[in-house]
Amino acid sequence: MNTQQVPLPDIDYRGSFTISFPEENKFLAYSLKKEGVIVPPVLYKSSGRYRIVTGKRRIFWLKKVGIKTVPAHIINVDRKRAFVLGFWDNFSSRPLNSQEKINVLYGLRYICRFPWKKILEEFVPFLGLPSNIYFLKRLLNINFLPSQVKVLLSTERISYENCFKLMSLSCEELKVFLQIIGDLNLGRNKISDILSFYILLKKRRDINIPRILKEMLRIKKDNEHDFKSGFLQLRQFLFDKTHPHLAKDRKKAKNLIMKIKPHPDIKLFFPMDFEDKYLQIEFCAKDVKDFFSKVNSLTNISPQELRRFFQLL
Repeated sequence: MNTQQVPLPDIDYRGSFTISFPEENKFLAYSLKKEGVIVPPVLYKSSGRYRIVTGKRRIFWLKKVGIKTVPAHIINVDRKRAFVLGFWDNFSSRPLNSQEKINVLYGLRYICRFPWKKILEEFVPFLGLPSNIYFLKRLLNINFLPSQVKVLLSTERISYENCFKLMSLSCEELKVFLQIIGDLNLGRNKISDILSFYILLKKRRDINIPRILKEMLRIKKDNEHDFKSGFLQLRQFLFDKTHPHLAKDRKKAKNLIMKIKPHPDIKLFFPMDFEDKYLQIEFCAKDVKDFFSKVNSLTNISPQELRRFFQLL
């Protein structure tokens, strides 16, 4: 291995498949501007051009700021060996995110041409993935999803299972979901929530999917400055469409609560989606007198109205 200054235009950046994703890294950009290249990238030569073994992110930012050359270690290997070396270098220096693990599988299978048996025995245990060929093949299909999904996956905002659900959607459905996820800044659990309801909803034969998507976009647009409200409205809409009988019961329960409300400062709740069979009571008291005043007001609730409420639960 020798070290030399390599002109950046001589490096085949796009033709170098490495596992690092995403390429953008603001901390790395700051380090390069402040201290320069501390650890030189490793390159190998193929067809008259240099290709990257490690250091693709460094080269990305050097190109972006207009640097002309980079100090690099040059090694004499073929593409297969270069990929394996790149994997072990990354694995030994940092945790790999979920998308990078897919990139590893892709490189081992389609660049190195390793059989699944070798991949399962020598690499999968280090990736923390199930030793199931069917599951691993499905992971590779995630690479056909838009780059926005890969970014969500790399930042752990979406799970593999929910990526599989996204793969079951049409192009139009996927486009709508990615808009909603991005504009409402949905996290991992919220993405899982709305996807699960939507997948259930699609199984109903009486559902007009284009109309559902249009309404979802309307809710998103009306709440682009209130992420929490947008998610709750979206979730409620999908739940009501998925479980119309429960939606009717919820409406009845809300009307009953309006009738049995004992005090302006006391709030009565029922569990979301009737998940639990109880009535929740909430109030604040400024002193002992106020506390007992509000507690005593609960005795004014009509037993008949309350009984009708609990019959719904």
